Amino acid sequence: MILPNVSNDDHLVPNTEDCQGLTVPDPCQVLPDVSTQCGTTLANFQPTPPVLRIPSFGPVNVKYCRFSSELQRTDNIADQDRRCCEGLTRLNIPHEGFILLADEAVSGMSDRRPNLEFLKQLIYSKRLGILVVTEQSRL
Repeated sequence: MILPNVSNDDHLVPNTEDCQGLTVPDPCQVLPDVSTQCGTTLANFQPTPPVLRIPSFGPVNVKYCRFSSELQRTDNIADQDRRCCEGLTRLNIPHEGFILLADEAVSGMSDRRPNLEFLKQLIYSKRLGILVVTEQSRL
């Protein structure tokens, strides 16, 4: 099972037998060619997520970030990630073990939010440890 990537730490390499049925979007998915269609926007495009390595057992701590339209700055995810880390630091919680899940150029009202779906799978499988967002509207 291949899951989206945050670090190369050995303790984050998953054991596929212990992932408890978690699935993520296929990183090898071939996206349809929309180059001939007029009016397509970045908001309709979901890039293939990077490989994510999660612990094979125990709780998974997550920073979830999202920006909703192609009109917003693309560095918005990095800003949200930085703010999440700053908040964790203020609470004396080390942020190094957290994985980053991010949905880019996706409305919060959309049903097509692959990393939110992955987050829900962590919740349903009782694997979510700490969830950090910059504000509730990001969920």
